[in-house]
Order: sequence, then C-alpha cells, then structure tokens
Amino acid sequence: MRIFIIHFLLLFSATSFSQDTIYFDKDWKETTKQNSSFHRPLPLKKVGDLVLLKDYYKDGTLQFQGYIYSNDEHKYVGDVYWYDNNGFDNGFRQNLNKSSVKELTYYNPNGSVWKKITYNKNGEKSNIVVYFNDKELIKGEIKNHEYIGYFSPEKPKLNYDNPFKKNEEEDRDIPLVMGVQTSDYSGISKEKDKVYTQITYWDNGKKAKEETISNYTTLKTIFWDKAGKLITENTERAKTNIEYYTRNEFAVAIKSKKETISTNNSYSSTETEYYLDEKPAKITKRINGDKTEVSLFVDGKENVSKYKDDKPFDGFFSDTIGDNVTIYQMKNGKIIDEVITKNSENNQIIAKGIYKDGTPDNGLFFLNVNDKVQLLQYKNQKQEGVQKIFVSRWNDNPEEEFEMKNGLLDGYRKIYKNDSLTYQSEYKNGKPFAGTIIEDNIKEIYKNGYLIQKEEFDENSNRTIVLETYENNQIKTKTYRNFLIKEKPQSVYTGIFKNEKPFEGYFINEIILNEIPLVDYYEKGELKYQYSFDFMKQLDNYNFHEYDIKTTFKNGKIIDGIEYSENGRNTLIVTGYKDGKPNTFDINIFAMHYFNRISFVLTNNELTIKDLEKNTSIKIEKNTTHLLVSIYDNNGKLITNNQQKETREATPNSITFYFLENNKLKKEIKNMNEFEVLYDKLDHEINPLFGLIYNAISIQPNSNIQAIFDQFIKVFKSENLEDLKDLENLSFNFSDNYKLISSLRYDENGKPEIGAKITENGNEYLVELYIDKKIKTQKKITSVSELSEIVKEIYNKQE
Repeated sequence: MRIFIIHFLLLFSATSFSQDTIYFDKDWKETTKQNSSFHRPLPLKKVGDLVLLKDYYKDGTLQFQGYIYSNDEHKYVGDVYWYDNNGFDNGFRQNLNKSSVKELTYYNPNGSVWKKITYNKNGEKSNIVVYFNDKELIKGEIKNHEYIGYFSPEKPKLNYDNPFKKNEEEDRDIPLVMGVQTSDYSGISKEKDKVYTQITYWDNGKKAKEETISNYTTLKTIFWDKAGKLITENTERAKTNIEYYTRNEFAVAIKSKKETISTNNSYSSTETEYYLDEKPAKITKRINGDKTEVSLFVDGKENVSKYKDDKPFDGFFSDTIGDNVTIYQMKNGKIIDEVITKNSENNQIIAKGIYKDGTPDNGLFFLNVNDKVQLLQYKNQKQEGVQKIFVSRWNDNPEEEFEMKNGLLDGYRKIYKNDSLTYQSEYKNGKPFAGTIIEDNIKEIYKNGYLIQKEEFDENSNRTIVLETYENNQIKTKTYRNFLIKEKPQSVYTGIFKNEKPFEGYFINEIILNEIPLVDYYEKGELKYQYSFDFMKQLDNYNFHEYDIKTTFKNGKIIDGIEYSENGRNTLIVTGYKDGKPNTFDINIFAMHYFNRISFVLTNNELTIKDLEKNTSIKIEKNTTHLLVSIYDNNGKLITNNQQKETREATPNSITFYFLENNKLKKEIKNMNEFEVLYDKLDHEINPLFGLIYNAISIQPNSNIQAIFDQFIKVFKSENLEDLKDLENLSFNFSDNYKLISSLRYDENGKPEIGAKITENGNEYLVELYIDKKIKTQKKITSVSELSEIVKEIYNKQE
C-alpha cells in the first residue's frame, strides 16, 4: 500500500501541462513511461479552488483519487481514497474541507458518480449521498454530531485530519460537544440519538449487511448473500461479522466471516478467510480468545495446525520476521524436521536447517532470540561456523558477526555500527585472545590471550569513567573519573594493586544501596580513609558524586567517621564513631515513593532519637533514681513521659511487668494512662517504633543510657531484622542481667483482665493465666529459672 504521501513534482509547472501524462517509478519519482509503475493523466480536473487528483497503476487500474488545494498540492481536502493493484479499496483518510467548494463528488472507475459529500462551514460532513447506476441509493445526514438516516458502509468518524496542522499535536481536529473536547462520545451525556442505519451493498445494488443503531448500541444486524437470500441475523448468544473485498465501498466478495457462540461461562469463535472466488483460504478456531486450530487451504488442499495455550503445538506453522517467513512443523509442542526461511518479496531461501528434539540440529536457522534477529549455523546441535546478529528485522546488514566451533566462540568476532566495522577481536576455544571486545558499556582489549585493558563508559555520554590496566591477566591499576574528593580535588583518582589487592591510592570496593560507591584510600596495603557523602543531598547525581565525609581507620578499625551497613534491601544503617566508639547512628528506610530517617545521637549521657518524617523525638536521660523517657511532638511540645507517682499493684487501669534481674523475680508497675496518651497518637502522629522504644525503656528503669544505645545498634544491625515491623518480635534488653517474662493488665476496677500473673511464695512460684478476666490456666513450679518457659508454654496451649 502506498504511504499517505504523494509526490507532486511538476504538478502545475508549464512542463507538466505541455504533456498529457506524468510517469512515476515504484518510489514515486518521475521517470519515463517504459520504467514507470504509476502514471497521472493531465490536465487535472479543476473544481473551484481545488483540483481532483487521480493516479493509476501501469495497467490503468485506479490507484488514488482525492481533492487537493490547487495552490498547495500537499494538503488533502475531504475524503481521499487508495486502491490496490486489483482495484480494491486499500486505504482512506478523512480531512476537514475548509475550501470554498462545499460539495465534493467522487467517481467510479467507469466515470459514473459514486458519492457526493456536502460540508458545513466548519469543514465537517453534513450530507452524504451514495449512487448506484447514476441513481441515488442511500442518503445520510449529520446535525450537531447526531446521525440521521442511512449511511454506507458506515457513518463517518467524528475526528478529522487537519490539512493546516502546525505540529503533530494538531494532527487531529477533535470537535466540541456541549463544551467538552473529546475523541470518544460514548461518555458524553446528551439528548437521545436518532436511530440511524449502516448498510453495505453488493456491487449489484442489493444489501449485503444492515446495522440499526441507537445511542451507540447496535439494535440489529442482518446479512444477505449476493442473490438477496438471508444468511443470518445476530442474536445475544450467536454473533456473526462479515468483512468484504470492496471497490468504492461496494462489496464484491466475502473476505472473512467470524462466527462467535457464547455460553454462560465461555465463548468460542470460528473465523474463515476467503480467496476472491469465496473459497476458504484459512479457518481459525478459538476458545475464550485462545487459538486452538488453524486450517490453511492451498490449491484445494487443507493443512490443519493445532494450538495449545494459544501457542503452536502440532502441525505446520509460519512466523514472519520483517520480510522473511519461516515455515516449520511441530509435534507435541516441539519443532521437528526441516525448517525453511524465505524472503517474502523474491521467494529466495534465507535459511534451511533440521531440528531434532525441539532444538536446532544441523543447518542454517533464522531465529528471533532475546528480541534480536539472528542467523545461526548449527552442527550436531552445537553452533558451528559464522553466526550473525542483526540490528533490526528490516536491516540485512549485521550488527555482530562471529565464528564458533563446537558451540564455543573460536575465530573472528566483528562489531558493526551504522554498517561500518567498529571493533574486531579473536577468540580461541571460547575465550578472548586478541582485539577489542565491547559488551554493553564495557570495552576490553586483549593481546595474546591476556586482558591488558578494560574501560567502563557512561551509558549516556560514552565518556570513560573507569579505566583498568592489567599485567599477566592480573589487575595492575584502576583509574576513576566519576567522582571528586572535596579535600583532595583531582581530575582522576588512581589505585595501584599488588597481588590483585588494593595497595596504594584510591579504590571503590563497596557499593551501598546498589548504586552509591564508597571510596577507600590505601597506603602500602593498609586502609587509611574511606570517603562518602550524605546521599540525600546528591540523589540526582547518578554518574558523578562529590565526597565530603571522611572516615579514618587504624589497624582495620574505625577511629573517627561513619560506617555503612545494609540490613535487608530497604534499610541502611549509618553509624558514627568518635575516638573509636559509636556515638550516633541513623536508620534510613526506603520504599516505593517513600523515605524516612530515624537518628540516634548520644551526647553527655543523654540519648536523643528523632523521626525525620513526623519530626517527633524521644529524649532519654538519667533522673535521680531512674531513667526519664520523654516524647515530644513536631513542635517540641511534651506528649508524655514516664515520670509519675509510684503506682501500687492491682491499681485500676495499671499493668504489672514481671522480669528477672540477676536471676531474681522482680516487678515494675505502671499506670496505663501513661501509655494511653501515647497510643492515641501512634501511626498518625508518632512512629510506632517510638511506642516500642518507650515501652521497653519504661519497664527497665535501672538500665543505663550507654547500654541502651549499644543495644539499639545491636538490634538494628541484627541479620534477623529485615523490616522495622520485625521489631515487634524483638525484645529490647538493655542489660545482660535483665529478662522480661510476662505482664498482667488490670481493668478499671483493679481486677486482673489479661496476662500472666506470677506470685512468689518462698521457693514456690504460682503462674496464673488470665484471659477475659478469667483464670484459664494455673501452674506451680519451684525453680525461678523455669519461669520463662512455663509462661510460654501456658500461652501456647491457649492458641
């Protein structure tokens, strides 16, 4: 089919009018009659400020008809039509008509009138009349974007191409309906449509198909054969759709027929494609949309192919890649026997080979592997000989060509760019031997089987960012161009290796968050410094970073600076050190479209914890008798703390915590009002983690701040912690001598409500489990060391 572009060379020149025909070659370049594929008779028919352009194939078959502006041959007016070399309809475009000629007439090949279209002042269609044997056959009207009457073969679209477009975004003129701009009128609320009818006529003037439509709903569809006999009428469960070979939109023969049968739970369809003589060419059967069987008819012979899960399974099949068609046979889901690929234009054989057990065995194969078109040679199921990989399915020149022996790269390998040789290398027994190899953004240079240089390129600019040199296949130096160290600005940074280990200079040995490298500095094989930066300040610098944070090492341990450790894929722990001891650490949490940082700072025996997202904080400090824990809101206002009057056991709305300290049973009693103030704000105003921390410290008043800070580091670096939610299952034990065993909550009347109560009587301990204010289990033991296991046991029995 000819592309929607017409070459109008010499269309209105004096030379053109001095001859009666212009001849064009297959590319629509002007040529001689002898070498022509198309021709255009002159002069063109002039209609007002328009001309009617008609082009023909070499044998005189109409190829195109449509109106153009006489002063601008590149602008179409109204409808334009294309035809194939058999004279059948082959393309159509609807354009606005902004000319002074408001009625356009179209013609049949014999010169009789086919159609007249009238346009309104906006250049849109208002009336369409179709003729048969010079008599009016059918007439339709469009008013305010409503369809009235009869249209053949269908109503016009509401969208028009605009010949006066300024850019691609104006490629379509979209009309306004009730002040709303839309390309789909199904969602627009307006008055009820008038009923209209779409009719396809046979070329003998009889009806082939009739659709009655109202409010965008098809009310009825009927089909007739060429003699006027009823074929079928669609129902809710059985629907038929027929497509036709048409000439000026009159049906000449059936092109395809699709019949769909629906049940409550599924549907099946059979689509038959026909030759021009209406003999079947192809029958496709589907169940619930999945192809199950295809029958092809060639020279009266039927070939049936079976499908499974909508994929070729048994029979003969063909795949088209660009201009090439591959024909193959399958049995039980595997390709077997001979496979042939031919060029569809000249029927030339591109590849021919034999499959065995579903894989290429011997010969040449044209394949689509990993979305790349490849021409591969095989011998005894292994690649052998010259192999080619192509830029695209339409380009005959390869982007890569290489030799293989016994399934291994062996021989030359060539890389092409813009059809020119760019890199060439040599392989031996599957390994690089000499030349340049480039894979993605890495280039390697080999000599006599040894790697001597490797370059890494920036993906966007092709600039070298890392250069490595090698001796005897061992890395010698590594030079970086993708970062800057603020205290030592240089254009490049080089590291020297010894026995393939960092020895002197700068090295990237670790990458955090899968993309942020840390820079190490070595002297005589010893790590001296590590450089980093606050990644939150350089989130957009993917290819170049400025390092302004320095960490100092001594004997492999951090003296001053920060340490990075990843805990799971979504959490990064950043620990700060001073004089060899940690004094700060940040928990950085990443998720889709989310980031938060919880910071811990230890100063002067006071620990402050801040939540970046909610801008709240916890302060832990030493009081006269115990630890004081305070939580502050985003304005620095106190929400709650654990400084309260002494609470007696069994006080209404209290909770008793039982724990072992130095292997002795002890109790801590808290008023629940202290916790209720906090719980009301959890999630919405306060991070749930703050609630866990507050609870843990409040019931361990005899701990010390350093122990708490150290335990936090230990917990958050735990390999078992993959998500902050897991903290609910972790106990914050800030002393090795402390172990929480159970708790018991009392109701508003001071009665046990839920939990495990432990009563000590000399050397005997009574454990009572309360649920819904009732004792569910009682057990006595004589050993304090058994308390923890007994409490777990009685809880588990209730689950």
